[in-house]
Amino acid sequence: MSAIYDFFFVSTRSLLLRVLNNQEIIMADTAATLAALAAANASLDGIQADITALKALIDAGGTPQEVADAVTALAAKAAGLDLQTP
Repeated sequence: MSAIYDFFFVSTRSLLLRVLNNQEIIMADTAATLAALAAANASLDGIQADITALKALIDAGGTPQEVADAVTALAAKAAGLDLQTP
């Protein structure tokens, strides 16, 4: 009977205690992950806004140089986002 008790309760209790002891580390890792996701989302929002502005520039009849400059700036932002992604 003791072996069954140990199997179901002692090992589970030990695991739970390890998780609780590591909770601070787990929460810090989670917070860091969420912060990285928020930063990536903000970067993507910025790129999406730039694409919308580029479309508006083209629709408004922007000069080829204005369009080229906007595309170059957009490509630079996208390259920066790629560098952030492991």
